[in-house]
Amino acid sequence: MAGLSVRKPMAFTLISTDETADDTSVLGNTSVPMLTYELPLCERIRTFLRLESLFGEGTQAIYGESLREARQSLMALVTILHILDRNDLRTDVIKELDHQISRLAELDKIQDVDPHKLTYILDEMESLLDELIQHKGRLGQSLRDQEVLSSILQRMGLIAGTCDFDLPILQHWLGQEMSTRSEDLQEWYQQLDGIRRSINLILKLTRESNDAQEAIAVAGFYQNNLNKQRAYQLLQVSVARHLQVFPEISAGKHRVSVRFMRYVKHQRATQVKEDIPFYLNCCVL
Repeated sequence: MAGLSVRKPMAFTLISTDETADDTSVLGNTSVPMLTYELPLCERIRTFLRLESLFGEGTQAIYGESLREARQSLMALVTILHILDRNDLRTDVIKELDHQISRLAELDKIQDVDPHKLTYILDEMESLLDELIQHKGRLGQSLRDQEVLSSILQRMGLIAGTCDFDLPILQHWLGQEMSTRSEDLQEWYQQLDGIRRSINLILKLTRESNDAQEAIAVAGFYQNNLNKQRAYQLLQVSVARHLQVFPEISAGKHRVSVRFMRYVKHQRATQVKEDIPFYLNCCVL
């Protein structure tokens, strides 16, 4: 079993809620280009991560000039609606916001916590919570009444069901001016902005509330026990980009293992034989 070489204190940074992400991490006193891999440990966080990715892809492509970007944004939105149909997401988000508000309120007694940032985040979370509680009906219900979106939703489960030849209304919409498509997409995404901001904030705070450990995977393999007193929601493995490896992570309630693999073109990925230094972040708020 590989031991921990350094134990870092629990990291919780009360910073502004900027939702941008970067794959360059600052570890210790040196900025090192890193790749961070995540493994959700519960179905709720798994769904939140999926929605975070879809919202990011979809909103980024709203103002794209190409038909490919318009289709990408539209299909991301329809997939979001499909997920909302299959999950009681509103209840899950309300429960998680309420839990995190309670946990953050306890930090008011800690001397090192910035009270202004704490108040800012709590106010934002309570505002989002009130918005979701007051919302009536299903999330995004009005979007399902949009014929373009509802037509695609009905054919989501079919092979090639969203091709233009089966959905002339989609082809018609894609044929509109870029400004018209962007205006539609912006209006449609805006109707889900409350749930988007809630999920992004929940994941941001979860990621920042972590037990960060610097570890060594001996001959490419690491295994260790998790703290049984904490119900971790998310694991992160950060490894230097220049090492050209990727982790296969598996975890249960009590143990985590990481196997570092190297991809070689036209060959099966294999476990590396050298020792790999990395950071393991076990996240829960």
